[in-house]
Amino acid sequence: APAEPLAPAEPLPVAPGSVPWLESITRRLGFVTSDGVRVAQIEAVATLLLVSLGLFMRFGGVVFGKPIGFWHDEANWAIRVVEQPLKDLLIRPPGFMLLTRWSVALLGKWEFAFRLLPWLAGIATPLIAVVLARRFLSRPAARLLFIGILSLSPIAVDFSKEFKPYGVSLMLHLLLPLLVLRWHRTRRMGDLALVGIAAPLALFFSQDVLFLYPGVFLVLAVDSWRSRSYRQLGAAAAFAVLSAGIVLGMYELIWS
Repeated sequence: APAEPLAPAEPLPVAPGSVPWLESITRRLGFVTSDGVRVAQIEAVATLLLVSLGLFMRFGGVVFGKPIGFWHDEANWAIRVVEQPLKDLLIRPPGFMLLTRWSVALLGKWEFAFRLLPWLAGIATPLIAVVLARRFLSRPAARLLFIGILSLSPIAVDFSKEFKPYGVSLMLHLLLPLLVLRWHRTRRMGDLALVGIAAPLALFFSQDVLFLYPGVFLVLAVDSWRSRSYRQLGAAAAFAVLSAGIVLGMYELIWS
């Protein structure tokens, strides 16, 4: 039988005696009602607190507080970005290095310009985690644990404030599964194309994203086959071949 797409989250009904601002938050975030209105309201407030704290930690040393200076490896790579041609920097993802060079050209030679891309990815990480948790976790405690780890992890926070591609990599490892789950819910060809285009492009910003490819394209292929969407199955296969070709091209031209 064809696989049924996931139903979108139902908004909360107005509950007698509930706090109006809690109701507003829960409705805006679209939390489901299967565990009760009170549980959903607590989850909504806890989610906002976790994400807000995670963003606050990422702002420290960037938006406010004493700026964090480069450590040795960052300084070494910052000098390379400014002085060496891009072809000599490809031990790191080429898209990451190119956008960093543009950032430095636009903003000047200071720490924030070099760290802009990881910082923006770090800001996006807790926000993507909220949406992703609602797509694949059914219990409030599991969702809060998932969001809390990605929002408050000291390693994730440090990655967002260092001139290294790891913060971007973490964000992409959340974004690609989220795009797959979006397609699983809508079954639109446009959403499948979005996954198929984002997957190979992500490789230019995070080399280890290729380890997501088997899972991503197997889900697209198997679900398309089970729902007898042969046009989408063909598109998924084409995007898989494209991604594999880019991996092989990078291996031959950069990694080997």
